[in-house]
Amino acid sequence: MKDEWDPEPQCYLAVAAPKFPNYFIVNGPRGNWGLGSALNSHEVQVEYMLKFMKRMQEEQVKSFTVKKETVAELYEHIEAWHHRAVWDADCKSWYKNNIVGGKIWLWGGSNLHYIKTIREPKYEHFDFKYLHKNPIAYLGNGFVEAEVTYYTGDNFEHAKTYSKSRRLCVVSARSMEHINLFDDMKQHAKFMYALQWLQSFPGWRRYQQNHKRIAKFIGSL
Repeated sequence: MKDEWDPEPQCYLAVAAPKFPNYFIVNGPRGNWGLGSALNSHEVQVEYMLKFMKRMQEEQVKSFTVKKETVAELYEHIEAWHHRAVWDADCKSWYKNNIVGGKIWLWGGSNLHYIKTIREPKYEHFDFKYLHKNPIAYLGNGFVEAEVTYYTGDNFEHAKTYSKSRRLCVVSARSMEHINLFDDMKQHAKFMYALQWLQSFPGWRRYQQNHKRIAKFIGSL
C-alpha cells in the first residue's frame, strides 16, 4: 500500500482502496477531515462496512475490490468541487500535504453530504469474486431456515441445521413421518411457520391421520 499510495493515496469514499480486496479503513483520505465532528461519520462508515460483511456471508462472496476507474471519477468530481471552496485558498495546510497549491484531501462537500453519500453502498462500484464458480450458488437447496431445519428423503438434500439445542427434525420422503421440536420460543416460532408450509404439502393429508399424535406434540410446546 505504501507503494500504491505514492505520490498520493487512492481511496474510495475514505473507506476502501483499489487493488486491495476486502480492505476497509475508517476515515481515510478524502473523508470527513476538517468538516465538523468526525464521530458521526465514523459510525456510518462502520455501518457501511457491516453491510458488505453481511453480503459476504449471505451470498458467499470471496472478495470485493473497488474499481480503480471509479476512484479516478470520484477524485475528478471532488477536485472540481474544491475549486469553488474556501479550502482552495493559496496557502499550505495539513490537509493540502503541507504545501502551497497542494491537492486537497478533504471530502468534496459538507459533513452531512458525506454521511448521506455513504449511507447505502454502491455495489456496482466494486468487483466481486465468489466462492463458487456460479455466483448464484448461494441460493442453496431451495429452502430457508424458517421453513425446515433438517430434511432427508427421496427428493431432498440434507440441509445444515443452525440450532445448538434440540433440533426441529422433519424426516420426509413423500409423506411426513414424525416431528420433534426444541422448546425455546424462538424455535417455536420457526416451527409454526414451517407447519403452515407443511400443510400445503401433498403428504400432509396422510400425516393428518395421526392427528392425536400431533395434538399431543403441539400441546407439549
